[in-house]
Amino acid sequence: MAFSFFGFKKNKEESIQPHQYAIKDLQTFLLQKLASFSRSDVNSWVLAGFKREYKEYINNVLPNDKIWSISEKLNGLLLHSNGTYANHLIESKYVAGNHSIEEFYNSFGKEALDELMLAFKAYFDKDLMYSIYESGKWLFPAHYIYEECIEAGITSIHSDFSKQKAIKIATENLTARKVPAQYHSIYVNDATIADLLRRGEAEHKKITKMVEEWHKAEEQKPKRGKLSEAEYRYISLTQRLLSLYGIDKRICMLDEAIENISKKISDYIEGQKAIKELSFILSSSVKQEKKKDWAFLGGLADGIAGPGAGISVAANAIVENIEIEKRNTQARQAANQTIRSLYAGASNLSTDISDLENEKKLMQYHLRDAGTKVVMEQYATDEIFTKLEITSKVTKRKDGNGLDVTVMIKNNFKADAPENVKIAVDGTLSAKVFFEDTLLDTICVPLPLFGVSEKESVTAYTDYYVEAEGNYSVEFAPNNLWIVEV
Repeated sequence: MAFSFFGFKKNKEESIQPHQYAIKDLQTFLLQKLASFSRSDVNSWVLAGFKREYKEYINNVLPNDKIWSISEKLNGLLLHSNGTYANHLIESKYVAGNHSIEEFYNSFGKEALDELMLAFKAYFDKDLMYSIYESGKWLFPAHYIYEECIEAGITSIHSDFSKQKAIKIATENLTARKVPAQYHSIYVNDATIADLLRRGEAEHKKITKMVEEWHKAEEQKPKRGKLSEAEYRYISLTQRLLSLYGIDKRICMLDEAIENISKKISDYIEGQKAIKELSFILSSSVKQEKKKDWAFLGGLADGIAGPGAGISVAANAIVENIEIEKRNTQARQAANQTIRSLYAGASNLSTDISDLENEKKLMQYHLRDAGTKVVMEQYATDEIFTKLEITSKVTKRKDGNGLDVTVMIKNNFKADAPENVKIAVDGTLSAKVFFEDTLLDTICVPLPLFGVSEKESVTAYTDYYVEAEGNYSVEFAPNNLWIVEV
């Protein structure tokens, strides 16, 4: 088999595209630069590790990496080699940061691709960088000049002032990008400034449209939120239910329910203990001011200054004691009100605990009873599924943390069973959740604990969602279905 420079020859229909040639050429160039790279101030093993890292990046990551990411990676290499920076060459009119090299080529064509590849190589060759400037072929990022001129009030070149102001803005822009002064006049002068602004306006519109499209695309990308701990436990349960059949599913769901109820009861009991402890602390820490002994103070004053003074001091002490008693009473009342509220909460918890205990006993009864129930294995999953009417409603959470999928199921299946025996469809469904035409997630929807006799609804969850407004839909398929005695 014949070979080409880049490997096996390809058939005509598999001809190598310009961007593929450009990537291979850039890889070869960078690997040559890497091979000749050396440093005297680091250990040989450090240098070897550094080279391995960059070789891995160049060979395997660069072909599909974004252009700004490639630029940053090359800067990392240059920081180690004290090379020449050429970021301002990459900073072209294309605002290509979110493009891979292939996407860049598809959007802007071969001429722009050639310029980009030359700019990457110029990172390592100052003379090459300067030759790009001198050739006049560097595509000056004109949209920056246009945007700065608009901010300065220059919307057209109709006067000498507006022309000189635009030239000044453009020249300062070149200086900021460290383009040597001897090349400024090639790109900015009286003859080029009007065309530069026209090109800048066209670029600005194109870039604005690209940014809007990029933001729109980002808004429509699937994102992941965060569900509650209980909801993640439910999702974990659904994954266990996928492989279960018949009464085993009911037993698993009952075990989970009993465990969750037991945890709630334990938490509520701990809450009661905390309330009692807090009530004791409040009752024993109410601040009470000490009253004054008016008889002692009056007698003391009487002995010092006479009877009149003693009566006056005693009267003042009595009045002040009345005020102290008022403040003490208010403090006790406030504390007692808080304590009463706490005890009311504790009483509510007692009611809740009692309700939970009863619910737990009921679940335990159903668990003991489960083994007596009959599963009618003669009916196939697909046969049962065709008799189910399934509708759904997808609700995006206001906090942006996923979706609630409410599933309504109506059972139209007629099984051969005695009239006095209540039967139901039970099992699990597979649900594909879409945003428009994009598949967000595939979730398991278990039917309720005792299945669906006539009509039931269940709610499932996914932490995937999309920021943009649009239509959500769900496609259902049977995972495993059966007929069971309720």
